[in-house]
Amino acid sequence: MLILASSSEGRIFVLEKAGIIPDKIEAADIDEAVLKNEPAHVYVQRLAQTKAEKIHSNNPDSYVIGADTIVCAGKKLIGKPKDAKDEEKILKLISGRKISVLTGHCVIAPNGDKSVKYIKSRISMKRLSTEDIQELIDSNEWQGVSGGIRVGATGSKFIKSFNGSYTNIIGLCVYTTNNMLKGLGYKK
Repeated sequence: MLILASSSEGRIFVLEKAGIIPDKIEAADIDEAVLKNEPAHVYVQRLAQTKAEKIHSNNPDSYVIGADTIVCAGKKLIGKPKDAKDEEKILKLISGRKISVLTGHCVIAPNGDKSVKYIKSRISMKRLSTEDIQELIDSNEWQGVSGGIRVGATGSKFIKSFNGSYTNIIGLCVYTTNNMLKGLGYKK
């Protein structure tokens, strides 16, 4: 059995489009607080592993995929907006900047073997006008999305370019996840 330890619509979408269809989706409820002085790449890997381990502990005969994504503007970690005011603050921060999207990936096999990695992609954002910011806030697509921009939706028209894995920007690098699964012996 294959379990995705996340209810992220983006992760479910990219996995299913690639033919990696989880048998079960079970979000792991964990503390997502950043530890003091914790670098972004360590943070996303720790959360991905914690999510996967929590779900695997109740499903030890399954393969479990855990993932966590964070956006960074310089060294500033940008999580999910709490409300529309927070979204406005985030949009003003990332406007006209290059931002990084880091996703931690963890796959645990039924025998307990695990693989943990992170992938980094870069996005070049357009300078956002007051109208652009209001359009993004009004879309409500920012809810539950790190960095407040949903790629593949309204936010896409404000992205000038990107480098790296497109599926990573959505929330999970399918190429990496597939290789991690295969490396741990997963077969459809």
